[in-house]
Amino acid sequence: MVRRRVLPNDNRTVRTYGTLLLDGRVLVTGGMETNGDYLDSAELYTINELDAFSATGSMATVRADHTAPFSPIASLVVGGWGVDALSLSSAELYDPAAGVFHHRANDN
Repeated sequence: MVRRRVLPNDNRTVRTYGTLLLDGRVLVTGGMETNGDYLDSAELYTINELDAFSATGSMATVRADHTAPFSPIASLVVGGWGVDALSLSSAELYDPAAGVFHHRANDN
């Protein structure tokens, strides 16, 4: 699990979440910049290469302190905190083959 990292451009990002994918890459999602901006971005990190971050599709919703449990089919990004520190109950599915997120409506 990745909870904090330094991006190649040296911006500090905290409160992210990392999920190990079947192909060995780590999907790093959301988080918050140290200036307080919440993020909807996602990146892929290749473990066997030094600082090998690459962009992938963005989430539909900004998220921090969320979870992204492993699934052999897709990574499920769930809940967390959004803009104005509001609790989120929505989820997004990440398709590693296509590099895109699919938003799931609130199930409440």
